[in-house]
Amino acid sequence: MKRWYAIQTRPRNERRALGHLSRQGFESYLPEYTRTRRHARRTEVVSAPLFPGYFFIFLDLAVDSWSRVNNTRGVVGLVRSGSCPISLPEGFVTDLIDREDKYGLHTHAAMSGYRAGQRVRIIGGVLDD
Repeated sequence: MKRWYAIQTRPRNERRALGHLSRQGFESYLPEYTRTRRHARRTEVVSAPLFPGYFFIFLDLAVDSWSRVNNTRGVVGLVRSGSCPISLPEGFVTDLIDREDKYGLHTHAAMSGYRAGQRVRIIGGVLDD
């Protein structure tokens, strides 16, 4: 059964690894957002990975050779627990795709729904309360 998995990449190699995996026939997804970059007194808006150093790949571990994925240029490896890759929760990637704007990018407003300085309370997981 095909599931989404996270891939860790070498620093700033997300697009390179994504391109190599696409040429090998793998379906993958790199969520991006727009950010403002200042350099040498110039300001420009550029796209950047939403999760620096990571992107997602759609695999069936029974059929696809995930060792081939790990040996792809720019890839460190699939995120694993021990020796077995960990699949992402059902709907995680589709929710990310649904939150993209018409240009395929994420905006901070669409990502969070919160304002700067707004109080929040975490009600589950390791950061409970």
